[in-house]
Amino acid sequence: MSWTKCQILTTFAAIDAITHILEPFNIKGVQIEELNKAQDDVCLSFYMPSEETTPKTINSIKTNILKLEKTFQINIGSASFSTQRISDDWMTAWEKYYKPIKISEKMMIVPTWENQNFAKDDDTTIIELDPGLAFGTGAHATTILSL
Repeated sequence: MSWTKCQILTTFAAIDAITHILEPFNIKGVQIEELNKAQDDVCLSFYMPSEETTPKTINSIKTNILKLEKTFQINIGSASFSTQRISDDWMTAWEKYYKPIKISEKMMIVPTWENQNFAKDDDTTIIELDPGLAFGTGAHATTILSL
């Protein structure tokens, strides 16, 4: 599957309203980057499947964002919009950085894609855990203490 990265230059005040506008679309992740705190400039990026990133969809998103200022008096800043097609493997490229983590002498957290790639000790309990955006690397102290 190919993806399109869309970016909107806007203000911090408009972030919630813009993300609400994006909800009906098949958005896979939103990123907010503060550009200039003194001027309240942020860049809001989101990802859509390329086959769903049609001119009609983009125009609908842009139109609804522009309505925020007129209808709700929300400062949307420049609201400049850009799109960029990105490589197919961006969603899994980060996986190469997560390796099995030995929690104790007898316990190890292993991402499922690494399960075949390391030698297992018969006495070690393997917990297959795929890292996610919010939880799951196994390296956090709360995970280790819980185990």
